[in-house]
Parts: sequence; structure tokens; C-alpha cells
Amino acid sequence: MAKSHLRLLGRATLGLGESWIPLERKVAGVLAYLALEGPTPRSKLAGLLWPETHERAARNNLVQSLRRLRRAVGGYEAVRGEGTLQLAEDLEADVTRLILSTLQGKYAEAVDLEGELIGGYDYDDCPDFADWLQAEREHLSGLWREALESEAKRLEGEGEFRKALALALRLAEADPFSEEHLRRVMRLYYLRGDRGAAMSAYHHGRERLKRELGVDPLPETQALVQVIERGAVLPGAGGRLRREIPLALWQPPVLVGREQALAQIEEAWEAGKLVFVAGEPGIGKSRLLRDFASRNGSYVWMSALPGDKGTPFAFYARALREAFGESPGLRLPSWVRRELSRILPDLFPLDPLPWRDPADRSCKDLCVRARV
Repeated sequence: MAKSHLRLLGRATLGLGESWIPLERKVAGVLAYLALEGPTPRSKLAGLLWPETHERAARNNLVQSLRRLRRAVGGYEAVRGEGTLQLAEDLEADVTRLILSTLQGKYAEAVDLEGELIGGYDYDDCPDFADWLQAEREHLSGLWREALESEAKRLEGEGEFRKALALALRLAEADPFSEEHLRRVMRLYYLRGDRGAAMSAYHHGRERLKRELGVDPLPETQALVQVIERGAVLPGAGGRLRREIPLALWQPPVLVGREQALAQIEEAWEAGKLVFVAGEPGIGKSRLLRDFASRNGSYVWMSALPGDKGTPFAFYARALREAFGESPGLRLPSWVRRELSRILPDLFPLDPLPWRDPADRSCKDLCVRARV
């Protein structure tokens, strides 16, 4: 016989075949209690959900509620028993699946079992049941977060950064004041190569903490953002992005059919001209430029990232860090160091001069005068 399904996470419904029947408030409470506590005396359920009613009347209310449920689902008995009630053996509850999946370490099965236990219903008129419900809601929410955290950690370790990030964002949405979740989001954005998005996540998180709680990020969070700002390797970074194409196809040992383009770049280079290489994605522009650069001594390779648009001077700051890394003994005038402290506070921890007008934000004077 095909199993029937009981959804208690979110809106409470009972599924039979292709049909899903919404559950009344008190019936949803009865089914939730039986799903999580197991077989329960009829008198106890009646007392929990009809506490202000005489015992006999409360038991009658319970009988009538279950009778209405049976009529609504075409005669199917979701609750069975006489003195002690229990769920039908063929009725599968999502809360049971969530508990078993997390206990067995099957976190991938648990991550989609999301939602508040019989969400949308309150039981202020049933204080003992309300206390039980609140405790169970917190318990199940904790199990769900444990599943997401464990699965995100596993995916990150295997280099599945995109999938891990999707779970990390769900965690951060569920608990927006958790700096642990914030750091995970920042780290995964950075591991995917999107430094700008990592910095944007940090700034949004910092503003939320300051606005809602009046606190600054923890030292661990600030240490992570400093690593990201420097473009450094994350301590203990685990997996690598999987490549479905062999490395030999990503970086062929010999570049064929680009002799004319290389000659044109060489000619422009010798003439002191600026070189632009344009073309459709994936035709080898980056490989062509790398081959040319390698023929002309040392070089610095910089790439724009998708998140740069949301972070002022992101590309420029990375380029300057690379340049200073190549010339660690470079001596700069004090005014240049102070200007650079605007966008490289970790390298030049000075008090920057205030912007004179919006045009200054282009830093073009700095580019010309500093000649870096």
C-alpha cells in the first residue's frame, strides 16, 4: 500500500495520493504531538488541546475533531486506537524524516525539510501545549540548521562551492545575526573568485549588527575580511573547483593559429600603444595574452570579478596590491600613502584626507601623480 504523507513543517496538511488536505488547528496539534511523542492516552491529548473544558466534553471535542478529519479525507483513519491514540502505520511524517536523517548523518536528505512546526497556528488558549510546541519548534529548527551546516561543510570540502554557498545563504537568511553564517558566506564567495560579493556580504552584515544590536563584528570576522581584502589564501582552505574538462584542454601545451594576432600585439607593444583584445567568450583571449606576456619578462595578471561592480575601487585595489607585492621596497611620498589609505587601509593604516568633491573619487590625480 502506498504511504500517506503528513506535512507538519510549515502549513499542516495531509496528503493522500495527489490531494493535500489542510488540517484544522486542533487536529494539526493532535497529529503533531502523536508524530513526535508517539502513542499517547486519549485523555492527555484532550486535556492539552481543550484545557478549559470539562474532561468529558474535552474528550468529545477530540472525537468530533478526528471524525471531521476522517470525513475530509474520504474515510482514511490517520489516527487509530481507543484508549491510546497513535498515527497510522502507513502515515509518513516529515518531522520524523527530519529527525531520522540528521541522526543517521543523511544531511542531504534533511536540508529541504524546512519550515516551522505547524507554522501559522498559535495555541495561546492551550498553555501547556504551547510550551511543548515552542520547545519542539526550537529543537527541529536546530536539527535543520545542523543538517545545512554539515552539508555545506561537506560540499565546501569537496570543492562544490556553488552548492555550498546556496546552503550558506539559506542559513544566513534563517539566522541573520549569526556571524558564523556570515563568515561562511564570505568565505564561499571568495573561494568562488568573487571577492566583491564577499566584501559586500561583510558590509551588509556589519551594518545589520550595528543597526539592530549596536555591536561591531567579532575579531574572527574582521580577521577574515582582512584576508579577503589582501587577496590572500584562506587559512585551511579545503577543496578545489571540479573541472569536467581535462586540464590539457583548459591549457593546451601549444597555442595554434594565433601567430598573426601575436604579431599584431608585439607590433603595438613595440610602438608603446595600449592593446585591447576583443572576441567571443571562450576563444582563447586570456591564453593569447598570457603567452605574449610570458615572452616579455615578468608580468602581473589581474582579472575583473563579477562582484567588483558593488565594491568601489575593487579592481584598482587588487592591482595596487600586486604592484606593491612586486616592489616591496618601493618608497612613496607621504601624500601618496595617505591617498592610498582610502582604498588600502591594511597596507597604509593612516587617517585618509576627506574627499574634496565627487570627482576626486576617480583617483585619477593619484594615478597620474603617483605613477604606480
